Amino acid sequence: MGRPSRTRWRKALPSDHPLARFEAAWSGILDSFDEYRPLWTAMFEALAQVAHSPDLQRFLADAAQHGRQRMAAGRHGEGVPADAERTRARGAFHQALLIGVMAQRLMDPARSPTGHDLGDALRAIVAEVHAAK
Repeated sequence: MGRPSRTRWRKALPSDHPLARFEAAWSGILDSFDEYRPLWTAMFEALAQVAHSPDLQRFLADAAQHGRQRMAAGRHGEGVPADAERTRARGAFHQALLIGVMAQRLMDPARSPTGHDLGDALRAIVAEVHAAK
């Protein structure tokens, strides 16, 4: 098992609407779950140990920061101004979504959300925000 390939799911991204790209990207990420199940299991086991190991906590915190930066760049890199706070927030959003969905996949694979479910949820949230304006 090597490093997860972003190229595999990026090739399939539609180039039209951002919500369609969001859904397609998450579908690709979730399709790779079974291949990386041991990695996700180990990651959640390590998280359970941070209360007992300050060194592990620092290591995982640094790795999470790096992951947030990469996720933000990978999802919003083109045509988005380089605003450090926005980049941090976007990366944190995607990382929270990733960790939460992968936890659901480990606990209840049959009922965990799909890329389509995540796209529908985001469309509903965006519609609510626009309706409130």
